[in-house]
Amino acid sequence: MKRKIIPLFIVIIVVLLFVVPALAILCNKCGADNPDGSAFCVSCGNKLQDLEKGLYEKCCDLYKQEEYGQVISLLSGYCVSNPQDKKSELLLAKAYLEECDLLKQKGDESYKSLVMKPYEIGKRIHLARDSYLSEALYVCGRSFYIKNRRTRAMKYFKKAIKLSASPPAEYFLALGDAEFAEGIGEDPTGMKSLYYISAKQSYENVIKMTYPNND
Repeated sequence: MKRKIIPLFIVIIVVLLFVVPALAILCNKCGADNPDGSAFCVSCGNKLQDLEKGLYEKCCDLYKQEEYGQVISLLSGYCVSNPQDKKSELLLAKAYLEECDLLKQKGDESYKSLVMKPYEIGKRIHLARDSYLSEALYVCGRSFYIKNRRTRAMKYFKKAIKLSASPPAEYFLALGDAEFAEGIGEDPTGMKSLYYISAKQSYENVIKMTYPNND
């Protein structure tokens, strides 16, 4: 009888470890996991209605405040359980990219492995070829740019611009930065590289844009 109970006990543990977390609801206030269907957070008592909308809006605010670590902490578990929420996945990817940039500036080599996370998100959304395609291409391009693979990054940025009905300024700025950095690599002492000309055109596209809120 004991021999039969032990395998059953193991099965129950596996279910608790993998199935229950997948059904958990993440609190958009404290980040605690809650059982599926919960109305209030078991940790802080926060109301869990409209979780997806509230969590995304909170993470957008944190992203604007450059609190990238908090965005990653709040969205990483949520996105695993909700892969259909591509908007949140893209925000998570962008937070990873900014965190990688900060680590790289500090000389922290851990960015080299971390930068694969936003690339994987971008590639997955890119393969779906839906309305988020241009943003996914931009994420992939930024990943390659951070890894100093600038010519590959430029290809992604150009595709993102081409496939976007109204490409944002950040696409052109990212392309210009990649072109300018490649120009320095070719000709660090002058302005003879054609990449400088391309970068100038990319930056001029941003200067010509009009912004209703003066951004």
